[in-house]
Amino acid sequence: QQQQQLQQPESQQLHGVEVSVDLFPVIDTSDVEVPRALLQLQDAISKNIHEIWSKSQIDLGWVFGEKRDDKKKLHHLLVPYEELSDVEKAYDLDLAMGTLKVLLKMGYSLSRRSMHVQTVTLSADKYRMANGYTPAPLAVPARALHHDMQALADTLAKNMHHIWARKRIGEGWRFAQPGDTAHKTMSTLVPFEQLSAGDRQKNKTSVLGAVQTLAALGYDVVRVGAGDGPVSAAAAAEAAAAAAQAVVATVSDDGTENGDGDEKDDDDDGGGAETANISTANNSAKTTAAELPP
Repeated sequence: QQQQQLQQPESQQLHGVEVSVDLFPVIDTSDVEVPRALLQLQDAISKNIHEIWSKSQIDLGWVFGEKRDDKKKLHHLLVPYEELSDVEKAYDLDLAMGTLKVLLKMGYSLSRRSMHVQTVTLSADKYRMANGYTPAPLAVPARALHHDMQALADTLAKNMHHIWARKRIGEGWRFAQPGDTAHKTMSTLVPFEQLSAGDRQKNKTSVLGAVQTLAALGYDVVRVGAGDGPVSAAAAAEAAAAAAQAVVATVSDDGTENGDGDEKDDDDDGGGAETANISTANNSAKTTAAELPP
């Protein structure tokens, strides 16, 4: 019955349809204790997710603007991570901690094998914003990651979308097509399987970015007891690049997704994705040493 409600009769277009949290099952991580060393990584992962997102937005033609304007491709979040408000950091922080907890719940082991960390220095000509901000994502070296990155990304993406949806429902948001911020309605307040292909890809590339960040910070992500064992992090990089390309392919001519927004900036309509396409092979970038979190 609830699934049928999401088709939404015209009479409910203004105020939307109330959606039950039961439609959004999540992986129970309440019994997961994140080791202190990994807890300290939350901010670093969150920051890098923002850096990845910022680079991807600029690649799609967006520039900094005091107020978001989809037609002009101006975005107010193209600023240093430290200048974001707590509310603006919330999605990235939730994604970082959610990824860590689900990985541990699913039996993955995270162990540091390198203290060497580098950032990608992007070309100022292309990436420097009018406010002086230039994204500086971490470089992803060859690391040991488990082979089934695509399946892992699907699981993580679905879980994070459902966590996000439950949070929105708790804040009083409802489903409507199209969404309307003024009436606290959104078209993406549906189970993961009912999202458009583009929105599913955006969620997928976000979580791949989080996993890549762990590798960039010197951690191996290995499935405990997995028969095939770990392989090169190239598998994760290729998966992230392919997913990012898929996002670009589903973006409309004006650079926005054909929905009412991504989950990083879900109070506005339109916008881009948290894409995880980090490449040190880009001829406009070079890598420099970075400091690991303590």
